[in-house]
Amino acid sequence: MPSPPGWLASRAVVTRSLRISVNTLSVGAGNEGIRTYLVELVAALARMDSPHRFRLICTQDNVEFFAGCETSVERLVLPRRWPAVLSRLWRDQLTVPWLARRGTDVLFTPSSVGSVLAPVRQIVAVPAHLAFASVRRGLPGPTLSWIHRIYYGPVMRLSHRRAVAVTPISEFLSRRLVEENGMPAAKVTMVPCGVSPAPERRADDDSLWSPVALFVGTLYPYKNAVALLEAAALARDRLPVGFRVVIAGRDPDGRQLTRLRARARTLDLMQMVELTGPVDSERLERLYRGAGMLVFPSLAEGFGLPVLEAMARGVPVVAADRGALPEVVGDAGLLFDPDEWSELADAMVAVSIDPILRRRLVSAGRQRALGFSWDRSARAFVDLFERIVP
Repeated sequence: MPSPPGWLASRAVVTRSLRISVNTLSVGAGNEGIRTYLVELVAALARMDSPHRFRLICTQDNVEFFAGCETSVERLVLPRRWPAVLSRLWRDQLTVPWLARRGTDVLFTPSSVGSVLAPVRQIVAVPAHLAFASVRRGLPGPTLSWIHRIYYGPVMRLSHRRAVAVTPISEFLSRRLVEENGMPAAKVTMVPCGVSPAPERRADDDSLWSPVALFVGTLYPYKNAVALLEAAALARDRLPVGFRVVIAGRDPDGRQLTRLRARARTLDLMQMVELTGPVDSERLERLYRGAGMLVFPSLAEGFGLPVLEAMARGVPVVAADRGALPEVVGDAGLLFDPDEWSELADAMVAVSIDPILRRRLVSAGRQRALGFSWDRSARAFVDLFERIVP
């Protein structure tokens, strides 16, 4: 008998098929990290030769992100509701549990906060580093509104206690869950992010190296893009002629680009600096291909996808020694204290003038990126789905 229409079904002959509902309500146009995480993970689940069937609980605002899986994954689309925060609370905690009452064996919630009233076994993935007060403490600028602090505080902890498993994306977040939120270690299973293969392999010929330092990321103050400007100013006399700084990312509040532009002007760097604003995937690939290094000075990261994307594309990485970045970078990049601009300046100069160092970083980065894939992450989740359902 064929599987119900819309559900992802395996081609293999099996005796047990789980029905897994995925809550995608956290995915929107303004949260690039969680969007990449979930879209790539769902695509990998759809590619797997597994007996299980997946249903996405979407909204009219985010359903287009999953268009590539429309022939293999059912999409249940909820209408728009305003205001957004209250709508999200209502849907996560009331609508999703009601929808999961029938036709669901496992509810998968990849947005850090699960449904407290989930009527079936629930797995909550935790990609949000700002969900933890210890991470937010001391970060510049506003991080979360008061209602988000409640949501990421008592509501998140209660939903984790009721879930059968919690899956942070890094060991850094695993420790926060156990040490800060009191989660039993046996309930925590780390499943890292993956990285997609580069559409076009970057040439290994170091003679083609370009004196460009690239930053990629939403321009929240804690991303610390200003450190790249300060370091470039400190190192300007030691950097190659024609050295450029490219900062690519969405301005979350309409003020960050203005602040960065003003600081570049004060430091007399305007001829060296390009602020692109948001870029699409094609433009981002061109930026990676033209970069001589990726500089990622973030003060807090739960993973750091741009670092992994750069390594997979053969771009030398210079990253902050904070949060989950050291465990992602390993020995395949240069780490620096993001509060010490002189350390970043020295690292940028080292990559710029030392071709042997560049070749080592390119080789080590590509090798390290091979250890991360979305297919591997999807396989880990399927194994977990199968373990928790008898």
